[in-house]
Amino acid sequence: MKLITVNLSYYNQSKDMVLKHLSYWKQFSSEVLEKMTFFIIDDGSKVPISDILSNDDIKGIDVRIFRIDKDIKYNIGGMRNLGAKCCNTPYYFILDMDTLINKDCAENLLKLA
Repeated sequence: MKLITVNLSYYNQSKDMVLKHLSYWKQFSSEVLEKMTFFIIDDGSKVPISDILSNDDIKGIDVRIFRIDKDIKYNIGGMRNLGAKCCNTPYYFILDMDTLINKDCAENLLKLA
């Protein structure tokens, strides 16, 4: 059963930064990954996140990618609301691109849930 949805906001960041998040998530144990879903929400970037990531990049992780087509100035709230609307887990954890979750943090989040 999924317990936590991790929502990562993306807006014109580098592929390297997104891949850094994915590399952390891939280090989580299978027990942790079974209880977490990940959203990457593209808030109207010039180059869509779907054009940056390949299937290999997200392989093994329950990742859903969303895109807000219109580039609305200061739309962080809209991006977060979209994630909350699509979330179907009891807990919803919001990340900005500069906040990483390592495996210890993920395990502790699940203990709190």
